[in-house]
Amino acid sequence: MNREQVAEYLKTIPDNEPLFLLRAQDCLASETVEKWALSARAMGVDNHKTRGAFDTSEEMLTWHTRKIPD
Repeated sequence: MNREQVAEYLKTIPDNEPLFLLRAQDCLASETVEKWALSARAMGVDNHKTRGAFDTSEEMLTWHTRKIPD
């Protein structure tokens, strides 16, 4: 998701719902997103949603700045 998509999506989430944001620079993010996608696929989540997660995981792997979480 890009920033504009995130901003639109956030409008649909209640203000008090907990969230956890992963950034591409986080060296743990790609693996975490991939594991989520595998679990989601196993549970029958829509293929479009899981494919998007796998694609995001791949993009995170090639991000130019990678470091341990802040």
